[in-house]
Amino acid sequence: MWFFVWLFLATFLISFWIWSFYVVMRQKRAWRYYSDKRKLRYHDRGFIATPLVSGVIDEYGISLFASEHGELDERSNRSLTAIEVTLHTSLSSNCAIASGGMVQLVETINDLNLEYKPTIKGWDDSY
Repeated sequence: MWFFVWLFLATFLISFWIWSFYVVMRQKRAWRYYSDKRKLRYHDRGFIATPLVSGVIDEYGISLFASEHGELDERSNRSLTAIEVTLHTSLSSNCAIASGGMVQLVETINDLNLEYKPTIKGWDDSY
């Protein structure tokens, strides 16, 4: 009986590791393809680590990287892809741009609580 429990747990853990490895390798391949297509710099940060892509697109500095974000209950982390774009102008005050689950985090660090919603046709306020 204990052998089958051990076999099930070992199979589950090995399958989970294989799936995680597969996802990271697919991400590396996709980011490598995108960096080659857009002539960006690709930095491989390790065998299982997610890469870093940086460079210039249409005169704007851009960086793509994966970052860990804690859940609101602080019991788990999510790995999200962050996209940083360097603007050509400076802003008159501290600000941050966020979407989805990051809005609550930005509201805690941003002293101005202004929200801008574009008036573009088809814009969904959930964005």
